[in-house]
Amino acid sequence: MSSAIESAGSLGGSPVRPEGPGELTSILSLAFKATYAQMDAGSLSFSGTDSVPFVLNPGGITRVRALAVRTLDSQSIQIRLTSAAGSDQKVPCSGLFVLHCPKAGDELLEVKLVGSGRIEYLAAGDVT
Repeated sequence: MSSAIESAGSLGGSPVRPEGPGELTSILSLAFKATYAQMDAGSLSFSGTDSVPFVLNPGGITRVRALAVRTLDSQSIQIRLTSAAGSDQKVPCSGLFVLHCPKAGDELLEVKLVGSGRIEYLAAGDVT
């Protein structure tokens, strides 16, 4: 059975005036909806080092096409992504990280975490 995922919302901004921020103007839509073979989501505590990173194994998904990671406890972690573009591509995360790669060939083959703490995550993609 396949799984549908959906993102809603947008990024917005407004100049800050002396009386406070004005109404936010939508600048960039974050909305998408997609169906993938498998989805896995949850929260977990982890610990990973440079030499032995924590490997996120999202429910048997072999090609991740959508990934969201939210750090909890205000920690800063490093997400290491492996795709056709290369291995261990390092991305810092101290809040929310979202990546959507619907095109075949752009998917993630491995996701590793360096640091320690708690995260919430959602991953969706293919199982073959």
